[in-house]
Amino acid sequence: MKTFAIPVPEGRTPMVAICSAEDCRHTWIAVWLPMEMMLAATVLNGLRCPLCGHDAPALANAVDAKKFGVVDQAPIVSASAFARDLEISANGGGDD
Repeated sequence: MKTFAIPVPEGRTPMVAICSAEDCRHTWIAVWLPMEMMLAATVLNGLRCPLCGHDAPALANAVDAKKFGVVDQAPIVSASAFARDLEISANGGGDD
């Protein structure tokens, strides 16, 4: 597999996804942050692997994210769970 440097737009941070299909494990940039929370939630909620089409990718951990040169990356979580948390935050909900 060929890898190459991806230019990072000024002031933006890539959120890297990894396919959770065992026979794929493709990594790619899911979204660039900052992004409006509801839009990011919509994008992440509908995320599919662009290589195999698997419908349950995860957000990459720091080791996987280093493939893209991302220094600070959250631990692996389900992309749809992260999207749900973004929607809750955007709607002012959550645990008080």
